[in-house]
Amino acid sequence: MADSNELIKHKVVGAIATILSIYGIFFLHPFHAGHFTPFSMNHVVYIVYWVLFFLNQVGFLVFANEANSYVLTHLISFGILNFIWSYFYSGHHYIVSEIILLISLVNSLVYYFSVNKYEDKVSLEGYLVRFAISWLFYAVFWNGSSIWGHFNDRLWFRILCNITIWDFLIIPGLFILLLNDYLVGTDTCILVFGIALKQLTHKVFALQWIFAFVVLGLLALLTVASIAGLFRSSSTLIVEVDEEQRPLVT
Repeated sequence: MADSNELIKHKVVGAIATILSIYGIFFLHPFHAGHFTPFSMNHVVYIVYWVLFFLNQVGFLVFANEANSYVLTHLISFGILNFIWSYFYSGHHYIVSEIILLISLVNSLVYYFSVNKYEDKVSLEGYLVRFAISWLFYAVFWNGSSIWGHFNDRLWFRILCNITIWDFLIIPGLFILLLNDYLVGTDTCILVFGIALKQLTHKVFALQWIFAFVVLGLLALLTVASIAGLFRSSSTLIVEVDEEQRPLVT
C-alpha cells in the first residue's frame, strides 16, 4: 500500500513537471527568443522532436509501476529544469540558462550511468532518458552560441562553430562505439538534421550546413551499424568474459 501511494505521488508530481515542461517549450517560446546562431535548428524539426517526446512521456506516466520510481524521479527533475531553462532563455538570460542546462545534463548522465542498463534501449524509459541526454547536449551548444550571439558575423566565431559542430559526431559516436547505444545516435541525427536545414535556408554559401550534413551522414552510418549489431557494449563484453571464466563443473 505504501509503495502504491508513493507511486501515485511520483505520477502526480511527474504530471505537473511534464505540464511545466510543455508550457516552457511551446508557450514561453524559447525557440524564437535567442539570436540566430550557427547551432539554430529548423522549427518544424524542433516541434516534431518535442511532440514525440511528450507523447512518449505521457504514455510512460500512465503505465509506470513501482519499478519505475527511479526513472520517474529523473524525469521530474528533467521536466522542472527544462521549464526553468525555457523561462531564463526566453528572458534572454543566456548565462543563467546555460548553467541550468549543464546541471540538467550532469543529472541525466549520472542517471544514465548509474542504472547501467545499456541493453535496455528498446524500453520507453530508455528512450526518454536518451532523448534528454541528446537534447541537452545540443541545447548546451545552442544556448552557448546565443551567449556570443553578437559575434555571429565574425569570422573567428564562424570558424569556431565550424569546428565544434563535429562534436555531434564525436560524442554520440563514443556512445555508439563504446556502449552500442544507437538511440543516442538516432536522437542526435534528428537534431543535426534540424541544424543542417536551418543553416542551409539561412545562408547557402556557408560551411556550417555542409559540415552538419556530413556529420549527419557519418553518424547515421554508425547508428545503422549499431542497430545491425556490428558493435558490442562494454557491459556485454564483461558478461561474456565472466561466462568464459565460469568453471564448467560446479
